[in-house]
Amino acid sequence: MPTTNRKLRVFLCHSSQDKPIVRDLYQRLNAEGWIDPWLDEEKLLPGQDWDMEIEKAVEATDVVIVCLSNNSVTKEGYVQKELRTIVNKALEKPEGIIFIIPLRLEDCSVPHSLKQYHYQDYFPIDQRSKAYQRLENALKNRAESLEIPVELTPTDFYKFISISPQNMVPPFWIAKYPVTNAQFERFLNAPDYYDKSLWVDFPKFDEDCMPEKNNWGDMALRFYDGEVPEFRPSAWDDPNFGFVNKNVPVVAATWYEANAYCKWVLRHWRELPESKANPSLQPVEVRLPTRKEWLIAAGGDNPLNRFPWDAPGKVTKNVREIFRRANVAHQVDHTAPVDAYPEGVSPYGVMDMCGNVWEWLANPFMSERRVLDKEQLENGEHTGWMSPEGYALMELCGGSWKEFENSANISGRKADFPESREWDWGFMLVATRYFIR
Repeated sequence: MPTTNRKLRVFLCHSSQDKPIVRDLYQRLNAEGWIDPWLDEEKLLPGQDWDMEIEKAVEATDVVIVCLSNNSVTKEGYVQKELRTIVNKALEKPEGIIFIIPLRLEDCSVPHSLKQYHYQDYFPIDQRSKAYQRLENALKNRAESLEIPVELTPTDFYKFISISPQNMVPPFWIAKYPVTNAQFERFLNAPDYYDKSLWVDFPKFDEDCMPEKNNWGDMALRFYDGEVPEFRPSAWDDPNFGFVNKNVPVVAATWYEANAYCKWVLRHWRELPESKANPSLQPVEVRLPTRKEWLIAAGGDNPLNRFPWDAPGKVTKNVREIFRRANVAHQVDHTAPVDAYPEGVSPYGVMDMCGNVWEWLANPFMSERRVLDKEQLENGEHTGWMSPEGYALMELCGGSWKEFENSANISGRKADFPESREWDWGFMLVATRYFIR
């Protein structure tokens, strides 16, 4: 049985030129929940003695990942000094334990002092997820030797946050994180995935987020020719986006699939971790959030272009500060774990509301009555690119890993057809204790 509650301490030795890829690795390790990675830009405070703090961190660490590149192995200076400190520290460790892990970021020679340690390649990029799994297995081995508990999915992944009524919006509960691959996989593997009752009667709102008396009926099944789709989200098997990455947001799911997942969660609520994580919540409805609900949970859009972490009346302008709090602007070129940016939290404690993935909303972006003039409507004219219900282009909010840092903010909006799929589109859940239609 584990005898300690502390996390595995992992020191990241690297060259400053390799900071972008090492920063991505830091975020992935930090999101595991049982690892406490040490990266200078995250751990060092202004005014601290650099040499002293590095030495203290190496002294206290359980594992050192030495990130190797042509920059780091050929560059004279601090990296070489740091490496000598690490190698000397390894001499104090018992034989057979994992302490130094050389990680090649590109094709480069391994320094003579590290030749005795088996290295792991972290390239090419399409093999990175598999390489990370091998690295994670090595860290688990070290954690087990220290009797440190390994928890892959923290229980708060299933937490819902209560939001009180405001701005004419009734109270609701919103999931703390976007839906992850691990959560969505439960639905894909469920015996009732093909139950058609999960794929009809999605709740209907107008573009002003007002509930409609009727629902969306069998619109999804009509698109799928009357059958539940056999396929999975198109990114499901991708090594950087797919199911092997348990704690990143599920992407490339249609608006229909997101709604069907919501209905499945409600049906199985009492059997799922969501119920244990939210003992006081017994939802009557689980669905996608409306734009108004999403904005409230994000702290509002006044002023425009603010970020969820911004104090009232403030808008973050510093690019480095945005990068520290959100996965935007191709920093890592793919989705990150949903808890990888804890300082991007909204005032209510909701994570990942800007960057990482655009999030499907329950309401459409527009209706025909806003596209056609009065005479066209009276004549029964139809745009041809809207559904028979008179709606199209369901709304998404929040920006993604692909968006520039100044556009992945609270005011960021996008729209597309409900059958569309993109590798930077995900979704969150809202639960209510009542029906509002």
